[in-house]
Amino acid sequence: MTPLISTCCRRLLCSLLLLIPLSGYAQLKPKPTLDYYLRWCYPVVELIPVEIPPIKIPVGCEVVDCCPGCPGPPIDWRINVLGELPVNVLLNAANVPGDIMEKLEMKGVEKKENMLRLSKGESMIRGFPKDTGKRPAVLSLQLELDKGALEKMSAMQGDKADGKTGDAPEVSIEIQVDQYSGDYRVNQFRALYTITWRCRWYPPLGTNDKIDIDANVSNDNAIVLVDARDASSTCLDDAVFRGSDIVGVGNLLTNAPCQSEVSIFSDDNAMEFHENVTTWTNAAGDVHHAPLQPIIVAPVSVWIAQPGGLTRAQNDINRANQLYNVMNSGVIFNPTFTDVSANTQATALITTGFGCSGTEITNLTGSTFFTANRLNVYYANGILAGSNRGFNCNANQNISFIGTSADNESTAHEIGHAFSLGHSNSVSGIPTTNLMITGGTGRNSITIGQAFRINLNPGSRLNANGTRTGGTRTCADGTTSITCPALSFDVTPR
Repeated sequence: MTPLISTCCRRLLCSLLLLIPLSGYAQLKPKPTLDYYLRWCYPVVELIPVEIPPIKIPVGCEVVDCCPGCPGPPIDWRINVLGELPVNVLLNAANVPGDIMEKLEMKGVEKKENMLRLSKGESMIRGFPKDTGKRPAVLSLQLELDKGALEKMSAMQGDKADGKTGDAPEVSIEIQVDQYSGDYRVNQFRALYTITWRCRWYPPLGTNDKIDIDANVSNDNAIVLVDARDASSTCLDDAVFRGSDIVGVGNLLTNAPCQSEVSIFSDDNAMEFHENVTTWTNAAGDVHHAPLQPIIVAPVSVWIAQPGGLTRAQNDINRANQLYNVMNSGVIFNPTFTDVSANTQATALITTGFGCSGTEITNLTGSTFFTANRLNVYYANGILAGSNRGFNCNANQNISFIGTSADNESTAHEIGHAFSLGHSNSVSGIPTTNLMITGGTGRNSITIGQAFRINLNPGSRLNANGTRTGGTRTCADGTTSITCPALSFDVTPR
């Protein structure tokens, strides 16, 4: 019998979290669904050590005001290994310095250097510092199967393994990881592994090529776009795959005559863009490695000519950070706020009638109220000319103005212009809640087609200011081609 495998991984959406303010944090409701599910067919023991992808779990929180790698109280792990599948669980620690590993308190855990081994039942690891001074700590979870016990279980199945009986005999194990900060649960992870003796419903093991995503900070269910030649010799254009770690992509063939690229979009990481991928061969089992990079942090100088406008400006930048990260654009903002509302020289330049003329731009950029090679956002004291809520200067897209009639997404919208995006009102397939809808309300989305352009267009201030490094590609909003996804191209949920 041929061993078979099926995998399904997903990240729990925020809508499944119950947020209850407690001591500055929000505690999580027990998780009702799985983050990871792996089912494979016996006789898998013939292949042991079988390829069971490790699961990377960041140490830290997934609630308000709490995140992996952020400062705060220590994190404790409570791990429960339940079920009848005969295994041990291995945890391999990354980004955890040796002196911190030595200080961890453990119960039911065998430690050897940075490798931890757990058996069935409850185990505890106490004392992970939330801020290690480096990248967030990550524990990679891996199963260690007991081949002998599985062989005995298989012998007990008799002729049920032929796949012709009514109910499929199965054995399973569930792994529950709860992370606590003090008395409060701040992160949860659930995984289920199942061996079945009824195998005909699952595709054969080894038929997939894979993309190995590494350093996925939030273990996000990343969006993977693939251009390649598939097993039928069809050229794939932006074929969509999802996953947080090991992503199966079918059997992809050598490139010619097709374009071969991989693009990855994930929360808390920069967009990953690989051109001219040569990993794929005509044989199955190729693995393309895609280590994700830290999220891009774009500096922003915010000049406030509105008396009392600091809180408003801070809220607007916070909203921009939320939108650009959650929508997988791969960028957040590091603002510097300067209140110039009492400075007559500044208010003479930052006016509601500013029209982006050559003289106005020269005077502003030549003053002390402009920072070169970064975004500059100006909060003018009044409604802007033409009743605009805000605008970005075409002649210098590092300059954006925000008026008193603006909403909470206006600053993020004008930054979108600085990142090369135009208005999306007339673009078919883009919702009215898109960030680049002019005059819109409740704007809460950025398409993957827009995120692609934000990162790759040479005119995007991410590239023009030198904030982002890497390959570029000119994709006008109206261009749809093998090299440029449609502006409306999107993948949900996110």
